[in-house]
Amino acid sequence: MSDKSYERWKKWEKTIEKGKFNYCLWYGMIGWGLPVGFMLSLLDFYRTGGNMDTTAIIVFVVKMIVFMAGGIVYGLLTWKNINKGYQKYVLDRENRN
Repeated sequence: MSDKSYERWKKWEKTIEKGKFNYCLWYGMIGWGLPVGFMLSLLDFYRTGGNMDTTAIIVFVVKMIVFMAGGIVYGLLTWKNINKGYQKYVLDRENRN
């Protein structure tokens, strides 16, 4: 096992200790949902010529809520995917010992 792989999984073990909720919050909602929702809202803002009426504000808020909820899904899916690789790493490590 390479040092790089070992370090990666050690870092993941610390993430596991913090919990799935924390991971989904920081990597899903804040790390993915907020930036994507904000960038798409910014794109819409420029596309509409900078119109900031009440409807645009409501659409912005709804978009942020939807993308943050999507961030939870993103966080859960990436957690599952990375954890699957981690479980494989643990089994390989146990089989070598």
